Amino acid sequence: MSIIDDILKGLPDNARLRAFIEEQNSKIEILKSENNHLKNKLKRLEPVGFVESEGLLWKKKSDGTFEKRPYCPHCTNNPIMSQFPPGMTMEWMCSKCDFGADGKIEPPKV
Repeated sequence: MSIIDDILKGLPDNARLRAFIEEQNSKIEILKSENNHLKNKLKRLEPVGFVESEGLLWKKKSDGTFEKRPYCPHCTNNPIMSQFPPGMTMEWMCSKCDFGADGKIEPPKV
């Protein structure tokens, strides 16, 4: 058997593989579209346990009041923000992304 015979013999298998790959690529495109849709939907949701007020996230305590310090609305894990300069109320600062907000912003009223 020659090389040409080997190539010609494999053509039906190659056609099946091409069809399979096309089918899988189509499924991948559908999944990518769905993934993008879910990512956009997730961006619009508030993190669980937080309330957005004046551009900052405030964590609600079990008694219904809010913690004294806000959480960063821009970071994915929402780290707690600190007052800057320390001990003063000039600005709330995120230590991860340097997002800042007016330090006079207080937790929402219950």
